[in-house]
Amino acid sequence: MREQVVEEGWLLFALALDGAGGAEVLDEAALRRLWREPDDRPLWVHLRRDMPEAQAWLRDESGFDELLCDRLLAEETRPGAEPVEDWLSANLRGVNLNPGAEPEDMVSLRLCCGPRRLVTLRLKTLRAVQDVRTRLEAGRGPRTTIEILHAVADRLAERMHGVVMNLEEEVDGLEVDLEEDSPTHLAVRRHQLSDVRRRAAQLRRFIAPQREALALAAESDLDWLKEGMRRRLRDVRERTGRVLDDLDGVRERASVGFDEAVALQGERMNRTMYTLAIVAGVFLPLGFITGLLGINVGGMPGVENGDAFWIVCALLAGLGLGVWAYFKRRGWM
Repeated sequence: MREQVVEEGWLLFALALDGAGGAEVLDEAALRRLWREPDDRPLWVHLRRDMPEAQAWLRDESGFDELLCDRLLAEETRPGAEPVEDWLSANLRGVNLNPGAEPEDMVSLRLCCGPRRLVTLRLKTLRAVQDVRTRLEAGRGPRTTIEILHAVADRLAERMHGVVMNLEEEVDGLEVDLEEDSPTHLAVRRHQLSDVRRRAAQLRRFIAPQREALALAAESDLDWLKEGMRRRLRDVRERTGRVLDDLDGVRERASVGFDEAVALQGERMNRTMYTLAIVAGVFLPLGFITGLLGINVGGMPGVENGDAFWIVCALLAGLGLGVWAYFKRRGWM
């Protein structure tokens, strides 16, 4: 069952975990009943953040205090994490893999995690959430709310890694045979490398604070957050850090490739201008002489001589060869 099926409502889904890797899907009535009168099963509630019904449920029925509701509904999307009373409030980001979207336009996931309850909110579809839900419905998912948080964060890092690998492959293709490209192709490659560098910078803008958010979550002073799960959150932080290192490598390679393309363009332009300067230098004296002989005044020598044209051509050829030899001797050619 895919999340898009219930995407029209404020409640995207609600799951009651059975503690063995499976979950029961709840409708709105069942969710409200279990939220008021909880049993032993952990609950995961996933909401559309922009829906008025979801905002009303948070403020009026969830039992969260005003500070926690404000954090979940705030417009600020920078990744972060902070304990609020007995809850872990966090904002995570994931690459946007929705059709027609750019991965660097990252999707925000707000969450509030407690020992028995987890509430998540989003605007756009996030595949990491779908992955974890699919595992739960197949009976192979997390068993607790904090394990869900860990699984979602891990899938976010995995999706980020895939996008960064695609960027690396793109840079590999742009680096191949740069020296054999024409000036027009070099200009295209330069713009493509600049675009890769821009996208990498946009991704880094959110991945770097997300690494710190995971560190804050792992070190939070919540009694119900056990050491084993803290270690698993640190592992996800390290994985996110490796993605960040790979992303820095992509930016570095894109910058080097961009500089190389600019240098090659400049070198080819200089070589073209140098060739034009040599040609102009050889023909400058020839043009001067032919221009001088072409003036329409009396007294021009050779006007009455039938061989004068060929004599002038021979003199011009000799002068051209002389200029070429002079340039050669000076090392200009």
